[in-house]
Amino acid sequence: ENDMDESYITTILSRPKQPPRAPREPKTTCKLCLEELSHIERYDVPDPDGGAPQQKTRRVSETVARAKVTLDWATEWLKSTLEYELKYRAVNDYDGRSDEKWKTEVLRCTAKALAGLLPDTLYAFEVRARNDVGYGDLAPRTFVQTPSAASILAKKS
Repeated sequence: ENDMDESYITTILSRPKQPPRAPREPKTTCKLCLEELSHIERYDVPDPDGGAPQQKTRRVSETVARAKVTLDWATEWLKSTLEYELKYRAVNDYDGRSDEKWKTEVLRCTAKALAGLLPDTLYAFEVRARNDVGYGDLAPRTFVQTPSAASILAKKS
């Protein structure tokens, strides 16, 4: 009986390594939040005596709506041996057409929160795993439509 266990283990260990299978389709949640943006603005104040104007600065703030999408995915592989490539971009439709380039992040975890996304925008997300042999297949593409800015700004007033 012990010989059979040893033989089975040897067989499994001698198989060639393969890239990982695709992770499951990511689950997503989307929140819209308000973000306070501020910057320093420079402006000239005329000299009442006709001399050179004085330069002053002031802080200008504005409130903008931004979306935050959280993705998490599952995999059957040992997480410690994998990296994940997460790609996302704003798209025109559910076919994924876009003039934008993919933004890519390499992660060693199975979840990611992306903040600062534009409201009322359709985003496509793709994720795949990589081990020391290479990349596996992509998980099914996921789409998220972020809510409109009007919806959160209306709640604020």
